[in-house]
Amino acid sequence: MPLRNQGHSKYKVMNMKISEIREIIDLLNWTRNDLNGATNEEFKRIDVPGRLQPWIDKCKALVIDPRFGRDITRRQETIQRAEGMITVWKTQNKEQQISFKTWFKTFLEEKNAPTVSWFLLDKEGTSHFIDTDVVIEFVKGCDQETQKKIKSDLVMIDFKNGDINHYFKFLAQGIVNLYGMEV
Repeated sequence: MPLRNQGHSKYKVMNMKISEIREIIDLLNWTRNDLNGATNEEFKRIDVPGRLQPWIDKCKALVIDPRFGRDITRRQETIQRAEGMITVWKTQNKEQQISFKTWFKTFLEEKNAPTVSWFLLDKEGTSHFIDTDVVIEFVKGCDQETQKKIKSDLVMIDFKNGDINHYFKFLAQGIVNLYGMEV
């Protein structure tokens, strides 16, 4: 790739025609515009930084002759719009994360379930002590897909008037099996 090495960049210097430089800037624009067509839910699921950041890095590393001032300006504007889209994506995904935590806190307050502790065996047969507080903290730190599944399970258990501590024990066993350490 005809790009300049800026210490941390993996791109190397090569002589480029202005048409090649413009093509890289256009590719960043096209990639960003392609993401604009997504619905809000699709947009949240797309790895926006993963799609845009490589092109942003390439654009930042471009060496543009000063006589092509409009292209320098266009590159900066394109980078700023792409970085802005990444910021929007991060904000929307953070809101979704916060909304689960808010729902989970409210759910736990409504259930007013007592703290329960268990001695569980891991795959190796080692005994571990774990309680609902550990499980709750673990759930709060899970990825969005896992939280979505846990929320769905808890709603169904609640709908059927089940005991959420049975589910928490199930999750605790998973934690013990996954980490195999005292938690």
